[in-house]
Amino acid sequence: MLSIVAGVAATTVVTSGAVVVLTSTGYVLGAIVCTILWSVQRAKEQSARRHPDFRPRPLWSQVAVVGMLVGLAAGAFSAFLLATELAK
Repeated sequence: MLSIVAGVAATTVVTSGAVVVLTSTGYVLGAIVCTILWSVQRAKEQSARRHPDFRPRPLWSQVAVVGMLVGLAAGAFSAFLLATELAK
């Protein structure tokens, strides 16, 4: 979610240095941090499945997948903005 805000803010900022910083932040938050958090969630879920009292929560898994996809899309958008700005 922060990467979307950073990407939108980057399009409204006039100075080039601020655009590079904001789009870089959006890329890192959206593409890298989002993927790391999703991987940690999946690893914890897989280790919890070994416990006999484990009850699956399909809604959590779906929310995690949707969050990851939104984060990756926002990261890709920020990467596009960054590449466009650096190409100027």
